[in-house]
Amino acid sequence: MAQSVLTVVPGKEPDLAGAAQLATVMKEKHRIHDWRPAIPPRGISVILNDTDSANRLVIANEFKALGYNVIEVP
Repeated sequence: MAQSVLTVVPGKEPDLAGAAQLATVMKEKHRIHDWRPAIPPRGISVILNDTDSANRLVIANEFKALGYNVIEVP
């Protein structure tokens, strides 16, 4: 199964605890495949279930709404 990755980094919200908490809830609800600390450890990597661009946009916007910046990893 093809997957895509988003990297969530501090933006207006400098503390990544909220991003980790949101990613954990998304994983529990099977909205994402998994998440882990990003390398270098300045953010978290969110591994999506697929490469669907609409799903990727929705998830990215949820993190942006909390004040984080999102970088799409090719």
